Amino acid sequence: MPMFRKPLPVIDGGVYAGTLDAIHNIRMVGVPNCMFCSGIGDHHSGACAQNKTKILSFLARKKKLAAAKGATPAEPDKPTRRGTNAGLRAIERKILQENGQLVAQPAPTQP
Repeated sequence: MPMFRKPLPVIDGGVYAGTLDAIHNIRMVGVPNCMFCSGIGDHHSGACAQNKTKILSFLARKKKLAAAKGATPAEPDKPTRRGTNAGLRAIERKILQENGQLVAQPAPTQP
């Protein structure tokens, strides 16, 4: 058994896209691994403290952004387009009416 986990190459559509390091939450099932370095069992690479501070600062930023996002309304600004172009025209007319750019015209009268 190796002492350290190796980075995994990532290939997207036949093109090399980079590597996933061992600290990207990749673990072997049933084997004790260090969460902050590529060490297996009691072996550590020495980058544990540095990686731990980076991961904890990332989680703190993520928590702060999630709290700020929870305070904003969840409804989108624009309606979702579904159906045919006729539905799109109806949505456009509704938006124009809300903005005051479309004035309702009276129906033509028959002579």
